[in-house]
Amino acid sequence: MASGEDGAKFVPYQDLILQHAKSLVHSQPLREAKEITLTNRLCGDSVTVFLRLDASGAVEIAVVASGCALCRASGSIMAQTCTGLSVGKVLPLVARFQKKFATGVGELPASESLAALTALRSFATRSRCVLLPWEALLTLIAPAP
Repeated sequence: MASGEDGAKFVPYQDLILQHAKSLVHSQPLREAKEITLTNRLCGDSVTVFLRLDASGAVEIAVVASGCALCRASGSIMAQTCTGLSVGKVLPLVARFQKKFATGVGELPASESLAALTALRSFATRSRCVLLPWEALLTLIAPAP
């Protein structure tokens, strides 16, 4: 169980994280989609993020993840949060999430799932686990330099 002031903030979210890790949302590969696989060599987490635009310009995202519960849950929550949004809305959302996770500063859409992920920022050794799916998505949708 988590301890300390920041750890205490995470306790109410433990069930939500575990639920997402066990019952992944948007976890089937998408056909005719861009994809990228990233791996955390330190712990073995691996995520493949699939991205496809529908006819209206909304993104469809799927995440196939293996590794720890935090990485799998983060991918599931990210896919659930971002699917259906336009690329123009996903890019700033990913940037805001990464900033909020790194610094604790910034606003995110009201979402218990996103709050659960950002509560994990107090566990520095697990940051890469949470951020890996978001990094993969950003790599897929960020404009080329």
